Amino acid sequence: MTALVTGASSGIGEAFARELAERGHDLVLVARRTQALEALATSLRSDHGIPVHTHACDLSAPNAAAGLVARLAADAVQVDLLVNNAGIGSDGQGFVDTPLELMLRMVDLHCRATLELTHRLLAAMLSRGTGGVVFTASIAGFMPTPNYAVYGATKAFELLLAEAIAAEVRGSGVEVLALAPGRTDTGFFDASGRPGAGRGSMTPTRVAREALDRLGRRPVHVPGLANRLMTLAPRLTSRAFIARRLARVLGDRGRTERRETP
Repeated sequence: MTALVTGASSGIGEAFARELAERGHDLVLVARRTQALEALATSLRSDHGIPVHTHACDLSAPNAAAGLVARLAADAVQVDLLVNNAGIGSDGQGFVDTPLELMLRMVDLHCRATLELTHRLLAAMLSRGTGGVVFTASIAGFMPTPNYAVYGATKAFELLLAEAIAAEVRGSGVEVLALAPGRTDTGFFDASGRPGAGRGSMTPTRVAREALDRLGRRPVHVPGLANRLMTLAPRLTSRAFIARRLARVLGDRGRTERRETP
């Protein structure tokens, strides 16, 4: 069984790759950073004796997803499990102050590339009557997230897309899971301009392991009790109240972190 993991060079994506390798899966690893990707592939081949294909590309670029699927077909690689994990974030500056190019890239990566990869690979899984798709969404997808408006909105897209597809393919032998982690100790915050913000949070290994264990058991998994309780907020109060509260909390946090960042 071959699993394709996007955003595999670090964080939750790397944890997915390592956990899948331990479970005996062949791997296709996709990320932008060639050196980190090849180092991980070499380690996994040595430790587990499995085939590991690597594809260094930026999935937010036009035609990147189509090109990746075409290369897999040319190499006769059959994808049995797709882990849509690649992601980027912003530094909490707010909608107007965040560069438009970054927000458009976020939409391209989280929404368009995720949708396209899933669409291109899911049909073959359905025809075989077996397979799986994991979407790495976020608890931010459950509520409005001022200062991270586009990030939260794109994660809501992934969350709802995954839930809808899961309902469509129920009983087909193909399992779909929306993974919605909270703050996780990854390089995500460094890349988004907030170094150290994830320290002391849930480990990527735990997040990836829980996702794979829940695949086929439920359509959505939120790791951690505190995170699960947080996702209940929209059911208990209004979105307007949540947005106002988060505007204060996230706005103050973002300003503090920018002052403290060297």
